[in-house]
Amino acid sequence: MSGTTISNAAAAIADADAILLIAGTGATVDSGIPTGIDLCKGNIYEDLCMLRGSDFNGAVCRDNPELFYGFWGRYYNMAVEGKLHKGLAAVREWGKRVPEVEEGVNGFFVYSQGIDGVAAGMVPGNDACQVHGSLRYWQCIDQCTEKVFTLPETYRFAINPVSLTCKPSPSGQTYSPPPLLPHYTNIPTDESAQVGTHPAINPITSHPQCPVCAGPAVPNLIELGVEVCNDQAFSALNYITWRMSAEQLSAGKKAVILEVGCSEKTP
Repeated sequence: MSGTTISNAAAAIADADAILLIAGTGATVDSGIPTGIDLCKGNIYEDLCMLRGSDFNGAVCRDNPELFYGFWGRYYNMAVEGKLHKGLAAVREWGKRVPEVEEGVNGFFVYSQGIDGVAAGMVPGNDACQVHGSLRYWQCIDQCTEKVFTLPETYRFAINPVSLTCKPSPSGQTYSPPPLLPHYTNIPTDESAQVGTHPAINPITSHPQCPVCAGPAVPNLIELGVEVCNDQAFSALNYITWRMSAEQLSAGKKAVILEVGCSEKTP
């Protein structure tokens, strides 16, 4: 990339009245979080990923929960411990400088293809669309409720470093039933929110469970081959709402689209 191109891009960002960040699955690799494909390479996960043609899905959760939670648990641990690298941190600062596109609608929006939640966490929940879902949110595998929930802040999956499975290993720590969230949001749940009747972690297996029916819980992702909770629709609605506002920018106003960690297939 030439110096002129970089200078032109910098000038466009500095003059932007709105910024749309499209963060691909590779956007957080420098935060120490591999893509799902890379997580499958050269280990026990590889054959199963190739066999099923996708990442570990709901069928694996029922057939081999230790392997299922080994894969997604390892990914989850990396995701919740991931921090913004310098590049995304710089983009976040650029986003803070742009004005609202209209009253109550921020000028900076994150459209994330990643499932780790790091890029989406740069902004309030209503200013992000996590198009494939997020490892930060979990749901009932049988969708006994359409609400999602988060795992306890201190919880980490106990992954065997050799087998890469997550075998039952109760920690002795007790967890409280979590709030059930109606949609993706970074806004703290108010006191009137519904709370599950079971803890998010099964005290016997130490695997995630549904707070309502105590059945298996899976990440709120579209790749798992199970019916996805309606929170995906809320996430997409965030983007539609922002885009409609951005399209109404008055004459002379400028919008910038940044693609980070995306492939050429990104629309």
